[in-house]
Amino acid sequence: MTEITADSRSPYRLYRWFDDEQVVLYIGRSSQLAIREHVHIESARWMDFAASSTVQRYETLDDLMDAEREAIKTERPIFNKQHNDTPEAKQRLRSYLEQAGRLDLLEPGPKMIARPAQGNGVTALPELSPEDEARKAAWEAGESVELFPGGPWRMKRTATNAHQFNTL
Repeated sequence: MTEITADSRSPYRLYRWFDDEQVVLYIGRSSQLAIREHVHIESARWMDFAASSTVQRYETLDDLMDAEREAIKTERPIFNKQHNDTPEAKQRLRSYLEQAGRLDLLEPGPKMIARPAQGNGVTALPELSPEDEARKAAWEAGESVELFPGGPWRMKRTATNAHQFNTL
């Protein structure tokens, strides 16, 4: 496993979210951290408990995936399911939410749909609203679209099918 320094340009990042008592809430990985963080802020049910986060960079996707798996297995974050779907983990989650007076979070959340992710695995995203369907159609037509409605970013597909970010 090759962890690299903060001044590296590697996009592969492992992140951890903690509550105010430094309990590990969630561990994840991303090559587009700003986007992933925004998705968590907007839709993760555990974000109400989040007080801080850390980020580590890795040289390769394989190194990142190995580090994520190991971190989840050893640190046992409260809200991760992948690599952490055991009866003990479910009980830790229930106890944590009971202490916080938030057992309502054990109820199913918004309907999620699975979409292929870059690299290995599947990304779960909320079902698209009519507005998001229109934005998706515009994106697929090569138009510039708002990345996060009401936010400061626009995203446009370039001729090489790469993503280009621009501030509004």
